[in-house]
Amino acid sequence: MVESCAKSDRLSDSAKQLHEKLDKMLTESNASEIYTFIELLDALGFRVAIALKDPES
Repeated sequence: MVESCAKSDRLSDSAKQLHEKLDKMLTESNASEIYTFIELLDALGFRVAIALKDPES
């Protein structure tokens, strides 16, 4: 999703920089932190959900 927005130039410069930073961090760690966090949430009976912000926010 982020890559397609970046290619169509719909990301702000700050969003592009944050994406690059996150991509580098997750690549270096093989994303182990995020997978462990998701596994912990699952064990606790939770799940991760992503939703669009309200346009007024």
